[in-house]
Amino acid sequence: MSNQIIGSIVMIGQTHVFPSKVGGNDFRKRELVIDASTYDRFTGDKRENFVNMEFTGNKCTELDHFNVGDLVAVSYVLQGRKYEKDGIVHTIESKDF
Repeated sequence: MSNQIIGSIVMIGQTHVFPSKVGGNDFRKRELVIDASTYDRFTGDKRENFVNMEFTGNKCTELDHFNVGDLVAVSYVLQGRKYEKDGIVHTIESKDF
């Protein structure tokens, strides 16, 4: 099951490449900021909501097709898992856009 956020693009970042430390493929990431602000239907007050998303791997190039100001709907899935190290429980979250 996926979630969706709708808004206008405020910023599309450059792709950052991080070399692999073990000789594999480089890690790539790119930021996208969306203005998903809403308005209170009774008072008209604006509730600002600027959402920062990071795209990784081959998803970075998908942002090449968009421009600042474009209205977009981004579907995403949030997943997490936990692991235990030295008796302390940690979590790892991942996102799929």
